[in-house]
Amino acid sequence: MSPSALDSPSPTVTPTPTPTPTPDASVKPERPAAMDQADSAGAEAAAMYFLQLYPYVYATNDLTEWRALSHPECVFCASVIQDVEEQAALGHYSEGGELVVQSIETIEVSSDFYSVIATVQQQAAIEYDA
Repeated sequence: MSPSALDSPSPTVTPTPTPTPTPDASVKPERPAAMDQADSAGAEAAAMYFLQLYPYVYATNDLTEWRALSHPECVFCASVIQDVEEQAALGHYSEGGELVVQSIETIEVSSDFYSVIATVQQQAAIEYDA
C-alpha cells in the first residue's frame, strides 16, 4: 500500500527574520505631540523624548533641544552640556550610546506635577576625534 499525500509530513516554513534597524543616534528624535498634554502621558512622553535626546546630543554636538528642556538647576543636564561643549571644542563626536528603556512609571505628585521614574540601559558608545 502506498502512502497518501496526507500521510507525508508537510514542509516546515521558517519565516525570514526581519532585520531590526540599528538605531542612529545622529538622527534627531521626533518630538512627540503628547508632550503638549499636561497629564501623566505628557510627562512620560517628555521623559522618553529627553532620553532619546541624550545619545543625539553626543552624536551631533547639537544642544538646542537639550538646553530647551533642561532646568537651569539640573546638575546632570549641566554636566551633559559641559561634556558636549568640550567634545565639540575638540572636534569630536560619538556614536552609539542609545538608551533602552527597561521600565517607566509615571506618578502624579499634584494636579500639575508628575514624577517619571525610568530604568534604562545604555548601549556602548565610542567617541571619535577629528
